[in-house]
Amino acid sequence: MNHNDVYVLKDAVSLFRKQTSGPYVILSFLFHASRLVVSFKASGSVLDCIKLLDGDHSLQNISQKVRLPTRDIAHLVRYLVQNKIVVRKNNAAGMIDSRYVRQVNFFASFETSFTKRADYQRKIREAHAVIVGCGGIGSWVVEHLARCGMGKLTIIDPDVVDCTNLSRQAIYSEEDIGRKKVDVLKEHIQRINRDVKVHTVEENIKTPHSLLPLMKGVSVVLQCADHPDIEVVNDIVSRACFHFSIPHILCGGYDGHLSYLGQTVIPYKTSCWRCYVEGRVYERSLRGFEHVTVTKASVQGGTLSPIACITASIHALDAIRLITGFSKPLMLDSKAELDFLSFSMAKKRIPRKKDCSLCGEPTRRRIRG
Repeated sequence: MNHNDVYVLKDAVSLFRKQTSGPYVILSFLFHASRLVVSFKASGSVLDCIKLLDGDHSLQNISQKVRLPTRDIAHLVRYLVQNKIVVRKNNAAGMIDSRYVRQVNFFASFETSFTKRADYQRKIREAHAVIVGCGGIGSWVVEHLARCGMGKLTIIDPDVVDCTNLSRQAIYSEEDIGRKKVDVLKEHIQRINRDVKVHTVEENIKTPHSLLPLMKGVSVVLQCADHPDIEVVNDIVSRACFHFSIPHILCGGYDGHLSYLGQTVIPYKTSCWRCYVEGRVYERSLRGFEHVTVTKASVQGGTLSPIACITASIHALDAIRLITGFSKPLMLDSKAELDFLSFSMAKKRIPRKKDCSLCGEPTRRRIRG
């Protein structure tokens, strides 16, 4: 460690102090994003040293100001570096597009000796996400991923904008009624970020094979479609993703749920859609019952824009977790119901079935249909 080196407290880390009854203080460092807290007892002179780790003072400067040996300052800084509290100034952030500064600062809490904050943003920039269905969930997902700087988005939807979309779906406006949804989304994405490459597909996905040509080089697929039925589309998308072992997220509301959080699936490592269906992981109160369609309204259901946005946001965050690896995805081997009345979450584990028709065999199955 060079005595002329300059160190600085990491972005998105805050220092708190608590006085004890003795001559020491307790110092606690809060990492904003991870909520990790690192604490230790220290003397007042140590606190004075840390206050000078502002990016303007070298170790030698600090030694002179607090009148402590440079080797002691270096020992303290080495401890702080090991605990990811401070970094050498030249390594603080690297070259980052200014639009992503706040986002990169979020990733600072998750840096490791192998992965720096800029690496997480690079992974997003190099990723390719496919969004199937651009309605109440998919339109919000597109918005989030575009703003995060996803390198490429393929958006798939056969519909045009109608007036009923405007109350709960992102991006669309009255001027867009009658226009193709994918065209409106592409224009909107390019206004947000011209660097995001957008591929549009105006198509109703009917078989796994119809998806396969769109899967080359894809990082993650987010299934947000519900026509002709969300369970049918979940099955189609899951089989296509398993063909190339692509991670996929089953978004949206079904089985009578308004704010259903579906599975995040990593092929052959987590439970899949068929594990859920064949394992009959349904609501206990409805187990053994079969849904009976009475009116069109009972099929379509209803929701509010904030509920759709919350559900989509959680799934978009899981996509970012998958792509960057900054944290384990929330919905692996799980499904959940977000109770928007109490804002609580009822999460249920979906175990992987050894005899699952889709992921149960060690070798990949051929796609049919």
